[in-house]
Amino acid sequence: MPSTRRCLTPCVRPRFARLAMMIVLCLAPAAPGQDTARTAPPTDPAAQIDSDPLFRKSRVTFQDLQTALADPARRDNVIQRHFARATELTDDQRRDLLQSALKNPSWQVRQQAVDRLVQSGWLKPLVRKRVTEAGFQAELAFRDAALPEASRPLAPPEVVSPEYISALVQDLKSPSAQKQFAADRQLEALGPVVVPDLLQALSDPDLATPAAALLGRIVVAGEPAVVAEHMPAPDIPVPEAFVGTPMPKAVIESREAPELVREVDPFQPTTVRVHFGTNREVISSPVSAEQHLKNGVAAMLLALIVSWYIYRRYRGRHSDAAVQQAGCGMLVPAGLLVLAAAWGLVQLNTGWRQHYSEHQGATFGGHRAPGSQISFGYCDVSIPPTHQVGEVERPKLGAEDERDHVVLKRTQLQRDQEFFDAVRSRLTTGTNGQCFVFVHGFNVTFDDAARRTAQIHYDLRFEGVPIFFSWPSRGSFRHYFSDRNEILVSRQAIRQFLSDVANRTSAEKIHVIAHSMGADAVCQAIAELDGEGRIFEQVILAAPDIDAEVFEFQLLPKMKPRARRTTLYCSRNDLALYASNRFNDSRRAGDSSVQLVLSEGLDTVDASDMDTELLGHSYYGSCQPLIDDVRQILTANLPPPERQLEPRPMGHVVPAWTFRPWDPDARSADPQDSERP
Repeated sequence: MPSTRRCLTPCVRPRFARLAMMIVLCLAPAAPGQDTARTAPPTDPAAQIDSDPLFRKSRVTFQDLQTALADPARRDNVIQRHFARATELTDDQRRDLLQSALKNPSWQVRQQAVDRLVQSGWLKPLVRKRVTEAGFQAELAFRDAALPEASRPLAPPEVVSPEYISALVQDLKSPSAQKQFAADRQLEALGPVVVPDLLQALSDPDLATPAAALLGRIVVAGEPAVVAEHMPAPDIPVPEAFVGTPMPKAVIESREAPELVREVDPFQPTTVRVHFGTNREVISSPVSAEQHLKNGVAAMLLALIVSWYIYRRYRGRHSDAAVQQAGCGMLVPAGLLVLAAAWGLVQLNTGWRQHYSEHQGATFGGHRAPGSQISFGYCDVSIPPTHQVGEVERPKLGAEDERDHVVLKRTQLQRDQEFFDAVRSRLTTGTNGQCFVFVHGFNVTFDDAARRTAQIHYDLRFEGVPIFFSWPSRGSFRHYFSDRNEILVSRQAIRQFLSDVANRTSAEKIHVIAHSMGADAVCQAIAELDGEGRIFEQVILAAPDIDAEVFEFQLLPKMKPRARRTTLYCSRNDLALYASNRFNDSRRAGDSSVQLVLSEGLDTVDASDMDTELLGHSYYGSCQPLIDDVRQILTANLPPPERQLEPRPMGHVVPAWTFRPWDPDARSADPQDSERP
């Protein structure tokens, strides 16, 4: 009898095989990602909308959005569908929600958050803050990269996966230079879609610098495109009631710091943006607050040791001879005690201020840059609501406070083209095409120059753009001769800066305000400018520390054709110019104690009777009558008789002018002063 196996004909064996395969498929579990009857989502759009509980709510709250973003089943489309519906959220709540969404595990949530941050104008400040927190090297890389490029690589058309982006970010610290370069180019080509990963990379010391450079090129170099083009299409349609719902105006408005000071809140500090050029050196590693505090503590310990030494050595001496002998021996330790205690207090106060300082960005020292190279940028300076006209409020002891002091908040470096583009952009918006360039004098640091420029701009209520040039003054009374040497070296840099402002900003009117030793270089620079005809609208020289004869007979004839009006403020009570007269053995143009500089085409104003501060050398920015006078010059180009000045009898064909007696309690003649806080 034939075996059973042989009895199975070829047509029967396939039937058994198909039956076995069906049994296996029925018993086998469903593979991940396969749709089954149990797990398949509803395909009806209405059913999908009903499955989202936020659609059933007429008012979406902050807590609703937070809860939905924490739910893995709903978070992927929460921002895209419901963020604009939450109209009752404050700007701070919207910003906090989007910033927290950047850390969400869902890649789609992170991309939607970047999209909204771009639309609201909050991405740039957020990136700048994160980069600053990442350290100085990261900030330098970001600053150098945040510049407009001639061309940028195009993003690839395909949408890459989050794993691919993460791998590219890790390749930025690859030992292979080729792999680093390739990853850098690809990440830049992808654009804003990689911002969340780059922000997370800032916490890695090996990735912070390249990530900051990429953020600078992607976020700041040009306005990034809306990230929605990189987002996958939503799988659930939005109800017609919410289609086209506009975002609230508060969300769309940019949160950049104000650049003008026309809108003044009497209860809040006002931020003034001033642009600068300087040939000072950039300090990459300034002395830290901790080091200042350590120096102060060491000095105070030394003072205590010296005090203990004096007490132990000279205690119990009561006779006149013993006291006299002890007094001679105490001169050296007593002097050391005073010096140590004074230096320790200065160091402690400096460290305290620096520890609580809000200043961010670049720091400039008291020496000139190699080759006297000019750096460009802008400063944001805060003016307190309690500000008094003519004052630059500073703390005598302790930390600075925006509510009471003029505070330098940020110093941002820029390349020359970016600098002039920014100035040109501001000149076209509400400035009447005007700007002024302020050049400070002797014993002024870069930070002091920035604060003084903002104060002058604020007090003058100047509608134009404030600019200043800071040459490398040491910022100390004992360095007069060093400052005199630096101003001679900086003359060419100042001339180049003034020429560039005139030629590259398209300003309709350029005013120049120069003080003290800075006026020396400004006069030399204006006299040496190339070309013919008028370049500047007003040139104002306040207490110029320049040889009077050199100014009157060599420089002034060349300066007059360059400006519509040239004004000289002088004083016979200026002790700083009196000392300069003795140092240089020559009469100074700003000193009226012996003789005034009088010339046709020059308005000489004697400010001797005004109430001045310190050495009587800073009246250019701290006297109400002079500020009112400068305002009338800049706004209306009024001659001295129309500015309520009185002629001073000199027996000269060209008169000198002086201020009328001024009552500090009287209201200013300018009606706009009543609007001042």
